[in-house]
Amino acid sequence: MSLLEIRDVSKTFADTRALHGVSFGVDEGEIICLLGPSGCGKTTLLRIIAGLETPDGGQVLFRGQDLGPVPPHRRGFGLMFQDYALFPHRNVFDNVAFGLRMRKDALKAMDLTQKIEEQVREALALVGLQGFERRSVNQLSGGEAQRVALARSLAPHPSLLMLDEPLGSLDRALRERLMNELRDILKGVGVTTLYVTHDQAEAFAIADRAVLMNAGRVEQVGSPEGIYCRPATPFVAHFLGLTNMGEGKVIGQGRVASPWGELAAITDNCRPGDRVSVIIRPEAARLATDNAAIGRPVAVGDGCLIYGRLVARSFRGGRYRLEIQPVIGPSLTFDLTVVGALPVDLGDAVTMALDPAGVVLLPA
Repeated sequence: MSLLEIRDVSKTFADTRALHGVSFGVDEGEIICLLGPSGCGKTTLLRIIAGLETPDGGQVLFRGQDLGPVPPHRRGFGLMFQDYALFPHRNVFDNVAFGLRMRKDALKAMDLTQKIEEQVREALALVGLQGFERRSVNQLSGGEAQRVALARSLAPHPSLLMLDEPLGSLDRALRERLMNELRDILKGVGVTTLYVTHDQAEAFAIADRAVLMNAGRVEQVGSPEGIYCRPATPFVAHFLGLTNMGEGKVIGQGRVASPWGELAAITDNCRPGDRVSVIIRPEAARLATDNAAIGRPVAVGDGCLIYGRLVARSFRGGRYRLEIQPVIGPSLTFDLTVVGALPVDLGDAVTMALDPAGVVLLPA
């Protein structure tokens, strides 16, 4: 049995259906990311689990107990919002200690003050802020404030930690640095975590599994690798940035007819004649040109070649995103890692050699 079970949960606000029968489970010690675009129901679901909203239907169970009658303050969950909600007139110690003082009956300590101090120092050590106890929160950087908010959530030793876009207000460089650190902290503590984000890179870096949502429904549940390599629906593929998509038909073992001609693909779960959506991953190709000085053959085992012209390019720091207009079919985008300068210019004829493992087929 899962530690946390979401069973057929639905919610409507006025005329808007926010959740449509959402169901999934969370195992003890697992980090689950609720992932999806704005308005898909992620935060509504988190608030229902926290007890801040009441579902119209369905159940939320924790260790087999229906949480419906349990008020928020009795659930023993930790909750951290995007804006951190730190008290500006209190120092770091008092901010972290706030939740402990509100739950002092749960501490069961002979010396309450000593127990609170121990747990505050322990929580600050977990997030790397030893010695910050007396610092004003107004003197903290964005990353430090995020850590203080996390320490405040962890200090009471919650049985479930819920984080709502905790890195959303930070700049990209700081977010990148904190992603791995945050996962290490959560795994080090061993706390079961629900993490809400709209950023797939953030979710994939932090999560054991992701629950990808769209318009109040669950589109796919799985590991980051599983969702990216095997998207279940066209929506999932588009959300993950897999925009090279067209309709096709399986024409034989390992072959599919597509808008770009006949392609090699993995057809293990298809039969000849099946209608499919064909996705070409942006990293599925490597580049050769008509210039022999490039010096690399374009054949890729039993793969295939796409011929076209380079119509747009953008530098993404260590890689290029190329837009290719094929001889047949709609334009394609590819991500290409290049050491040094890109060996082709706009308008050049190019050949893209596709790896069959990068051609994904979904039921039409």
